[in-house]
Amino acid sequence: VQTMGSTLISGIHDREHIASATAGIFDVFPEGLRFTVKGMVAEGDKVAVEAESEGEHVSGKVYNNQYHFLFQFRAGKLVALREYMDTEMVTDVLCGGQRPPFDT
Repeated sequence: VQTMGSTLISGIHDREHIASATAGIFDVFPEGLRFTVKGMVAEGDKVAVEAESEGEHVSGKVYNNQYHFLFQFRAGKLVALREYMDTEMVTDVLCGGQRPPFDT
């Protein structure tokens, strides 16, 4: 899974990392995080999904983000996922305003 952008959660993550992060979702969103699919398009082995999330973060801030997910399948199994979203929303709410250090 590749999360785009330059946030503390951006990067390429393996299955174990994603499973761990997903398992901890109720730690940061006690009432859950709701996703609404706005649209989908499939061609060949890829499926593009437009979605929106909404939930109240433990900080009290509302997290309402817009996404584009690009799923790629092979032999009926997910082999790649790219996630695009509002990275400023991620930084503000999920990362408490913290940004990764710039490489010098």
